[in-house]
Amino acid sequence: MTSKKIAFFFILIFSGCNPSTQEINEPLFAWDFSKSILYTYSFTQDVKGEDKSDLTLGYPQLSAFIGTGNLNVQANGNGLADLSITEMYVDRYSFDKNGNPADKVTEQLPESLVKGMSPDGTFGDYNKIILYEFLFPLPKKNIELGESIDIPMEMTFNTNRGKLLVKGQNRLTYIKTEPYKERDCAILKGEIDISEIDIPDDFTGSYSYSTSGKAIYYFDKENKYFVAADILMRSVVRVKDISDDPEIENSYMDLKSQNSYKYELKEIIE
Repeated sequence: MTSKKIAFFFILIFSGCNPSTQEINEPLFAWDFSKSILYTYSFTQDVKGEDKSDLTLGYPQLSAFIGTGNLNVQANGNGLADLSITEMYVDRYSFDKNGNPADKVTEQLPESLVKGMSPDGTFGDYNKIILYEFLFPLPKKNIELGESIDIPMEMTFNTNRGKLLVKGQNRLTYIKTEPYKERDCAILKGEIDISEIDIPDDFTGSYSYSTSGKAIYYFDKENKYFVAADILMRSVVRVKDISDDPEIENSYMDLKSQNSYKYELKEIIE
């Protein structure tokens, strides 16, 4: 499997309470980064991949990835937070042509760090990482029980002719409020659909990309932090580009992956 295909499978590796009296303009769904606080979550990721790009094989190449570690949100007291994944141990599996496990590699990934998350869960474009947008989405305006709001999202994927941009959204619905892990939490349902692709005229051939999925987020509105989340997504990319230009390599990709993410609050250190 080429490095581009491996990157596709693992690109996503490295998301309240009973209402109280609020000022009208105070957001109900937002982190509180006014003090220096460390939120540590247990974090798991499970990825299953299928690659049918090599037409000479006659069978799909399967792969799997299971990782466990810590997901950390370090509020800096200045209205921003740094996010990191630490102590991430992964098992990578490969399979033979019959789908039986053929090899397993266990390793520890280096720490990943991204700075500058705002209380509404957004980042500046310079350090935008799609994973955290899936893990910690928040409505950009107050919504009541039963209401929904779309969080715009976008991804890119590489082709031999350049990058393509795919747009969509995570539709968040405030479905209920209930106790979870001894906290009164707002339950947000996420419906993810990223599949709108704009293909330039000079991109001959066919190109399709989609990421879809569902998620449940538990958010403590009174204390302003996430408590847990359970996210399941499926991605499909298909590219067929037979070029008349000898300097542009023919391209064929047929890739699928299923990505599962879970996290749960372990401790808060002030």
